[in-house]
Amino acid sequence: MHRSFSSLDELLGYIKEDKEWQGVNTGLHNRYPIRFVLFDNFVDFTEFVENKPGNIYNYSLDTMLEKGYPDAFVSYSALSEEIAKIVKSLPANDFVISPFSEMARFYDSRSFESLVKTIRLKQPPEDSQNSHTRIYIPIVGMQGKMSQFMTDNQAFVWDVKGSGEHGLYNLIITDGTTYGIDGLRSKYSVVKDLSEWLQLWKKGGLVKKNIICCSHSIYCSAHNAQPDNAFTYVECHNAYDFLTKGLKLDFGVATIPTAEELKYWEQLAALIDVTTFDFDNFINERFDTYHLQSSLDFIKTWEDCESDFDRWLLTLYYQKISGNQGYVNFALSKCMNLSTSELFSNIATAIFDTTYSSSNIEDRRLAMNYASTKGVQLTEEAENRLKAKLKAIAVNPEQGMVTVLQLLTSLTESEKELMVQWVGEKRIRPEDIAKIYPDLYHYCKSKTLPQIPDSCSWINSYFDAYREAKVANSFSDSVDKLISEYNGSPSAFVGWRDSFKTVRTILHKREDIDIFYWIDGLGVDWVPFITQVISEHAKENVYLNEVHIATAALPTTTSNNKAILESLLPEGIKLSKIGDLDSLAHSQKKYPQYIIEEMALVREAIHKVLCQYNGKKIAFISDHGITYLSQFQIGMKLAGVTSNHEGRLANTTGKVVSDNKYIVLDDNVTVCSLTHASLTDKVNHGHGAHGGCTPEEVLVPIIIVSSQKNASNYSVKLLSDEIDSTNPILKFQIIGLNSIDIPILEYNGTPYTIKRDANGTFCSERLYLVDTATKVTVKIGESFKKQFNIHVSTGATVDDLFGF
Repeated sequence: MHRSFSSLDELLGYIKEDKEWQGVNTGLHNRYPIRFVLFDNFVDFTEFVENKPGNIYNYSLDTMLEKGYPDAFVSYSALSEEIAKIVKSLPANDFVISPFSEMARFYDSRSFESLVKTIRLKQPPEDSQNSHTRIYIPIVGMQGKMSQFMTDNQAFVWDVKGSGEHGLYNLIITDGTTYGIDGLRSKYSVVKDLSEWLQLWKKGGLVKKNIICCSHSIYCSAHNAQPDNAFTYVECHNAYDFLTKGLKLDFGVATIPTAEELKYWEQLAALIDVTTFDFDNFINERFDTYHLQSSLDFIKTWEDCESDFDRWLLTLYYQKISGNQGYVNFALSKCMNLSTSELFSNIATAIFDTTYSSSNIEDRRLAMNYASTKGVQLTEEAENRLKAKLKAIAVNPEQGMVTVLQLLTSLTESEKELMVQWVGEKRIRPEDIAKIYPDLYHYCKSKTLPQIPDSCSWINSYFDAYREAKVANSFSDSVDKLISEYNGSPSAFVGWRDSFKTVRTILHKREDIDIFYWIDGLGVDWVPFITQVISEHAKENVYLNEVHIATAALPTTTSNNKAILESLLPEGIKLSKIGDLDSLAHSQKKYPQYIIEEMALVREAIHKVLCQYNGKKIAFISDHGITYLSQFQIGMKLAGVTSNHEGRLANTTGKVVSDNKYIVLDDNVTVCSLTHASLTDKVNHGHGAHGGCTPEEVLVPIIIVSSQKNASNYSVKLLSDEIDSTNPILKFQIIGLNSIDIPILEYNGTPYTIKRDANGTFCSERLYLVDTATKVTVKIGESFKKQFNIHVSTGATVDDLFGF
């Protein structure tokens, strides 16, 4: 029998009336003492329990739980039996059984229905009926499930209509854990099992609106509670759910964590105190990242993380502050784990799966450059894909090298190999990769060598041509032409070689030099490269003081020249050897990898010495250079000789027929090749060689550094400002030059070399005159620059047809 009440006072008034019922159905009222009292909120329920008439006693449902099993549900049948026992054994007193609904709401609909149907008909003893005994069972928020009994004439269902102002409780359900989070009880009512859940409601108004329930039994049965007018339910199946859906902590992202990530959410939870937690402050304090603004900032911090958890946590934060936007986030989305290799592999290749926007390209470039400084290795799969994509873009007419140059970095060996090949093929210029692969740029860079005799100015052009041919992995017409002219005969070779001083002559009695470092096989082609490496150490007060070009002794072998180098040292001091280009040259290797290895070897050798620099003056010296062009020339196959150093020289016991292709040394036994063609068989493919007479084998650098910067005070004076096309040369007086200074004249946008003549005057190369170009600039090094005005005359001249 259903009855509604508009207020709690009305209900309490009716309880007295029902207790004393003498009207219709008096026998029914007394035979069935169970009264189901429906509340739509816990405030009214609590007030009812606290303000009920004094002759109504409390009977707590938690006493029905089996001892030792605080989280085990009482089955609906067992509960009905317990209530039946209460009804049958009651003395002449009234009882409130609570909190009945806080167990019953988790029964499935069928069990709940059976429970109510069973207990509604339980009858007390006759004396209890005569005394009008009543048992009140409050049910909170379950109007929907109880609606079917409101028309049941054998069920007393009283429905109290609340004010609707008290709101719902939020029940956060987990499976037996709060994941180690601190401070929960300051904000939440927390119960660990069913027993605590039932006891909670004895607190009345002290129950917080947000309740965390860790009962495994309730967790497994929470789905049975819907619909519910008293609770909202948040079922938390993992730490992520608990933190974000349950506690509603803001991590800035909405994501479905993978199984691998769940362990990190659990680690994070164990570090949280909800009383003070703020994600931004938490990250800033943990990683000291108060200025984490850019993708590069993130990558640098991520790389410094010592655990996968910290990398995951930092990634989570970066996704929050970046709105999960940008190229690095796109690469992160493709990561399956938190390894350095995978992250940078995705950064390297994800660009091919998105747009080539300027922001994506820039973020990728910064990340790849940083990875390069850290020696990061991509996965083999990623590097192969990167190389294949770059090669495909290079031949794509709509993209080509313009796009390639935007995507190239120096992180991988594959990219370096492509740059060497493409520079060699002249598909890109050295200048194009100056910032991408500076080592290759500085090796290829055309630069006037210091201390070159005027009669040997062609040496500059030769080494430019040699480096170009070496990087192209082919013999060139330019090299062939110069060798044919200047090594076209023994006398021609001796003529230019004797213009250079020997290593012994230059370093004789150089008592100011403290340490000699020998780099085996270092040739003059490395001078621009080494100059650059040394300049990078200026901040450590290490400066390039002198560069000399000297000639090695013939034959250009280590055994012949090492003794000369050792003779430079004081007695008892051993020659320090660092770097070994010679051994690398004689090993079997592939192009272009050996060029990359050579540059790395030279850089590491110079860098290592300068990093350990102790303030002493150091000279880097060499025993001979190496040629990589002989591998492209067919051997001469001379008869009657014994090959040495892959035929770059040979030994004979008989008389050798004179020939302009080789030179016979003073011992009349040793023969050295004047050309790149070896005397016997050709040099093995992939090998460098030495022992012959090409400039790259014969000429060696002497490079001197110290802590003293050359403090030259340059003085430049133009001797005549008149110039015409009959003799388009400007002359200067220059004071203060040292051995590494090479003055350059710039005219009409073109650089010209300035050289000293026999009289000590400095003369420019022949200028290509233009009437309107009346200014020239002299530059010395990086800091000195002086401009002059000139008067130009370009009157036509007639060639002397007779050559006089």
